[in-house]
Amino acid sequence: MKFDKNVPVPTPRGGGHGRWNFSAMKIGDSFAVPHEDKSVIEAAKKWRARHPGWGYATRTSMEGIRVWRVS
Repeated sequence: MKFDKNVPVPTPRGGGHGRWNFSAMKIGDSFAVPHEDKSVIEAAKKWRARHPGWGYATRTSMEGIRVWRVS
């Protein structure tokens, strides 16, 4: 087996720097994604569970799925 040297470890996803940057949101901020992108709902739930005190609300509307930071 050949071993490679000096290959950097990729930065882990999460911490708010993944697809949706929840950590950069201030209370009252919101963003919308297309209806097909339902994974944002689960991502908001997981972020909220891992970060007590950070509250998010999600709603589906004509424009898509909107996510608000509420606390």
